[in-house]
Amino acid sequence: MLSKTESVSSRIELVMQYYNFNYTSFSKKLKLTNNVTIGRLIKENRNPSFDILNRIAVTFPEINCKWLLTGEGNMKNDSSNLSNIELINNLIDQNENLLKDEDFRKYIRANIKRLQAEDLRSERIIEMKKLKDIILKKQNTKE
Repeated sequence: MLSKTESVSSRIELVMQYYNFNYTSFSKKLKLTNNVTIGRLIKENRNPSFDILNRIAVTFPEINCKWLLTGEGNMKNDSSNLSNIELINNLIDQNENLLKDEDFRKYIRANIKRLQAEDLRSERIIEMKKLKDIILKKQNTKE
């Protein structure tokens, strides 16, 4: 059995502390109807449902999902983060139980195109910034 510091529930508690949430405010942020689920999850060191993990991932996209699930890496994503698709593949490799979770599989199927579009949009933004830098450099050399 995992110790409290190695559990997903303890990492959820760290997320709450990072954002200065109590059970009630965190539950409201996740759009839960009450604070019982979060309270029991933390107090009883329970494993969260896929729904709770998904709500955290959607509500706090800056939180590193791999860290949340496994404890590996940093709590917050950094700029060298993997694409959404790579992250999902890594999560699946790390936790084969996700593959067996029908809700997870439905979520991935429903959102794969959106995730691919987000990755493409991120790549385009990076390319636009590069073009802007080139244009600014050319303008500065002309002056």
